[in-house]
Amino acid sequence: MNNDLEKIRHYQGTIADFKNFFDQKASETMGKPENTNAYDTPEYQGFNNVHPTRGPKTSPHWEMNEANDTSFDIFGYKTKDFDICPGAESLYKRIVDEEELPITKGKMTDSEKEMVRQSAELQDLLYAREKRALKIGAGKRDVEAAEDLAKKIMSLAKKMGLEKEHGYIQGHVDKIKSKMITEEIDREVGHTDDEPGMIADDLRIIERYARELRELVESEGMKGETDFPHWWQSKIVLAKEYLVKAKHYLRGELEKDSSDQAVPTFENYKHKG
Repeated sequence: MNNDLEKIRHYQGTIADFKNFFDQKASETMGKPENTNAYDTPEYQGFNNVHPTRGPKTSPHWEMNEANDTSFDIFGYKTKDFDICPGAESLYKRIVDEEELPITKGKMTDSEKEMVRQSAELQDLLYAREKRALKIGAGKRDVEAAEDLAKKIMSLAKKMGLEKEHGYIQGHVDKIKSKMITEEIDREVGHTDDEPGMIADDLRIIERYARELRELVESEGMKGETDFPHWWQSKIVLAKEYLVKAKHYLRGELEKDSSDQAVPTFENYKHKG
């Protein structure tokens, strides 16, 4: 409790961040998602970037460079959008500092660190989606993607023995839901869902696993003659073929439509095996 009071007293962040901090603490206390100010949030007031306690006089608590990078390292992964969730920042910094989980017996294993890192990556995807929703609203697929990310995050949280500590996750899903556009407003692409953003999220995950898989294949333990199972090799070959075809198709569509600067709708696309 004293630690929480200290954080409140010396809080560094915007009004929106401050509200999210209180929402998280209320959720932890009540054991369910809480919104401490449902209809009068800073986003609606336009104060999302206002610092509540900054005045004309300088304070040692505010001696910070506004351009400072707020990201931090989580076992080799650098966060991108954790600034939207002070609760996540606090929890994961503590995990990294202590190198300990409730399930840890002795020194934290590489597989346990990987779970933490994977959870952080998934949360970054959720927070990025929330930031987009706050700016342009959310579509049905945005909400579905957020719910799927939350499900995966909570599954990892349970494995780490930190399910209760991740109670703030549902609050971020609810925030995206609250920004859902109820009327289907036609844009040039025909709907308000952020499909490029969703695909980009998937591609980031593919990129990471491809990099790590290549590192394993090129590691010391793989030197010399190694016979991989045929079923395993076929997965790599198929993944490569699918990605190559997807890239060439999209490139072709963009080049075809560049003459009239239209946004590709893909309406005439027929699946090619």
